[in-house]
Amino acid sequence: MKHAPPSRAPGYLVSWLLAGSLFLGACGSSDATPPDDGVGPSNDGPLYVLSARITTGSELASFALIVDSLEEGTAVDFGTSIEIANGGIVVGPPGQGVMYAVDGATPELTEFRLQPDGSFAMGETLSFLNFSVTTERVARGNFIFLSDTKVYSIDTFAQLIIIWDPSVMAITGTIDLSEIGIPGEVALVGDGEVIRDGEVVIAIDYLGLGQNGQTGFASESVLLFLDPNTDTITRVLTIENCGSVGSLFLDDRGDIYGASSFAGITTRVVGDRGGPECVFRIPRGTYDVVDQALLSERTGDLIAGSMFRSRDTLAYFRVLDLSLLPSDTATAGEVSAARAWTWGLLDLAQNEPIRLVPELGVNGAVVFGFEIDGETWVAESEEGFTGATLVNVSGQSARRGVFVNALIRNAFRLR
Repeated sequence: MKHAPPSRAPGYLVSWLLAGSLFLGACGSSDATPPDDGVGPSNDGPLYVLSARITTGSELASFALIVDSLEEGTAVDFGTSIEIANGGIVVGPPGQGVMYAVDGATPELTEFRLQPDGSFAMGETLSFLNFSVTTERVARGNFIFLSDTKVYSIDTFAQLIIIWDPSVMAITGTIDLSEIGIPGEVALVGDGEVIRDGEVVIAIDYLGLGQNGQTGFASESVLLFLDPNTDTITRVLTIENCGSVGSLFLDDRGDIYGASSFAGITTRVVGDRGGPECVFRIPRGTYDVVDQALLSERTGDLIAGSMFRSRDTLAYFRVLDLSLLPSDTATAGEVSAARAWTWGLLDLAQNEPIRLVPELGVNGAVVFGFEIDGETWVAESEEGFTGATLVNVSGQSARRGVFVNALIRNAFRLR
């Protein structure tokens, strides 16, 4: 397969697919700013960050919300939040008392450190200007915190991984990604990287213009294996007949599981190109793709995508109920936003049908997953992205957590 620098797909579709929403503009304040009094919770208990975004018409506003619990009924106070410029996102290493506000329109991020009294001290701003044009396409999966002195920031549009040191807020190197380019396709980073045997594993999808000018995902994805000690690509593994790999997880044995996201479904349902949805496994100590199957073979022909690990080899998937899809649905974004998606639970190690989970209800497709304190939480968006509820899917049965009147794009433990 000949590789070349990717071409750019229409910006509106790329923005929607990467942001996981229909928020197409980038308006807002010019800087990340602390709340008026700069003071948040001051107790010594756990604190969590929710990166939330609100849209009003064509305008976006993003906030870092600080909460002391992820459980249902937790109070959420926008008055003590930190506003993030231009609809950006908040990222950070778990439990380190620091977060980084990533501007949504310029290639900059700003450090905020939690103080003993619960306030935040604004630190330095790091610019990627010499490497990236803008950070408006970033998502949580674009940032991998490896240590106190190393972070990978993945920019597939610039065909680079930018390496930076958060202890001194300086860029220390880059990794060239030009070899993963495919002519006519835009490379997109998936969500939910894993680290196995010292290697960082990242999913890469391809979006572009297909036959007859149709836009959608390619019928293949790749897994990128990186050595963080040498900052080199050790292997590029092509997953054929598998479009839009959106999530990975590592089981207790060290096997990697991967599956397609909902994004390919949304383009295919409206008649655009979309790669087939699949699941696969890579056993520990190998780079062999085994147990690969179309998701439809595992779900009894139900349309499913987006995998979130529950426990052992159990995983939750988003399932599209075509009978609930409005007849006038015409775009991928409308499929994503439609109140036509429910949950299914699948044991990836067993040849048994998917179990639908009607008690979790029906909603839109946009769901982000986060591993927090060893548990998997998902942010399930309300219809129209007017709000989101965190749902813990790690136990014997899922339980609902905190609700926010905004789209939750990231969540992690601050303290």
